[in-house]
Amino acid sequence: MKITIIPGLSSPNCDQYKAVYGPLLQEVVRRFPQANSEVVLLPGQLDASGCTEGEFLIPEAASRLRSVLETERSTEYFLIARSSGCNVVAELMSTWKDAPVKRIVFWGPPPYWLYFDMFAAGSGDYYEKALKTGVHLTTKIVQTSTPWESRLPSISCPVLLATGSQDTFCRPEYLDYIKASVPKQANFDFLTVRNCPHSVTPELPCWSDYCEAILGWLRK
Repeated sequence: MKITIIPGLSSPNCDQYKAVYGPLLQEVVRRFPQANSEVVLLPGQLDASGCTEGEFLIPEAASRLRSVLETERSTEYFLIARSSGCNVVAELMSTWKDAPVKRIVFWGPPPYWLYFDMFAAGSGDYYEKALKTGVHLTTKIVQTSTPWESRLPSISCPVLLATGSQDTFCRPEYLDYIKASVPKQANFDFLTVRNCPHSVTPELPCWSDYCEAILGWLRK
């Protein structure tokens, strides 16, 4: 059993987001001591030495994730995808039919229109902001992306789609739209965690609820 955390447009090596990914990984290890656990680094994300390789693109990131999962094909994987990491996992699962994935948590998946609004219609400020969160982006992020919900019907394993009530990137109303638009499948659960923002860190009052929501569901 392996629990893999997939980051989005923020590197786990960026100072700002070490407090997001590090404590989550520690909580995973505490709750699942028998599992191997890791945070995957994707193309375009800042590595531990302060360098980036390539740029962040959904298809390339999905390919990298597949290569990581293929190193231990006999292992059962449980995935926790955060933010744009949800797009990466949805892309992977739609193109890899026999992926050794048993459960998936999608936390705070951003809608496609937000990509367009930020990186196509918006100013270049968002590319600068991405660099500050440890991710190299170009306009190709929009050109090579698709609405991630279009990939969901191809996923057959149990899935939790979750967000926080205070998430400004993935509002609860967006999950309502997903729930209404995706064909009814028994393997999909939907959850909004009260008082949670997009990025959850241990000092926030919602930390325990956040961990219990996603990690408690993984244990089902």
